[in-house]
Amino acid sequence: MVTKPRHLKSGQAIIEFCIGLIAILAVFGGLIQLGRLGLIRMENRVEATRIATELSMADGDVTSTISYLYEVSDGPDTLSYSEDDLQRNGNADEAYDRLGARMQPGLVGAYDAGSPIAGMGGPGEMLDEMGFVRGTAWEMSIPILPVVRNLIYDADEVDLVSEVWMTQTGGIY
Repeated sequence: MVTKPRHLKSGQAIIEFCIGLIAILAVFGGLIQLGRLGLIRMENRVEATRIATELSMADGDVTSTISYLYEVSDGPDTLSYSEDDLQRNGNADEAYDRLGARMQPGLVGAYDAGSPIAGMGGPGEMLDEMGFVRGTAWEMSIPILPVVRNLIYDADEVDLVSEVWMTQTGGIY
């Protein structure tokens, strides 16, 4: 059995240690960065939900209402929930068939004629009573850790935007 002299093996161990240390730093830095981004994203969602909830409870016309958001599909980058996603508005008939008719406005009207649900006899009346409101929150210029920037994601900062849609309820609580 041929063995290498002891002085030739010591350099190999230092090089393997350095390579392993770089990998550990990349994983550890990535976990810290993902944790920070996840926390900020959660705070953004909570803030956007708070804004949408306040708007949904407001009586009267809210400027951010839309007629009916039917679906959202992935945009050219094929990533879900990204800025380039395509939104398709539905028509009032689809909205009434999927939402309004199931509330049984005639039955509700028999018990409480003043209820906004009782006034939803058809698609037009439903959308007059219940639109959709949007709450948006954003966190701009979130710094990327240097180890993540150098090894994984080449950007100095990222922006997070959260958007929440809710049904406008007005006086229905």
